[in-house]
Amino acid sequence: MKMISRTSYDYSDETYPAIVQGTRNCLVIRNNPSHRHSSIIGTLHNGDEVEVADHRKGRYIYIYSPNLNCSGWVNGNYVA
Repeated sequence: MKMISRTSYDYSDETYPAIVQGTRNCLVIRNNPSHRHSSIIGTLHNGDEVEVADHRKGRYIYIYSPNLNCSGWVNGNYVA
């Protein structure tokens, strides 16, 4: 396991690998666990690999995307 890279949130826990799946178009990465359009900082697509931190707020989980070099919150229903 490696440490999650942090950009907008201060977590330093170990992560586990996962893959984005089941989205119709894309899965948005947000800088906080909310529905506001202004919180979107990136997008992921089916098959994209991410690292998941063991943090959850409702249906949102905190991830790091190595491809985007970006970390943030996503809907956990689309990450397995």
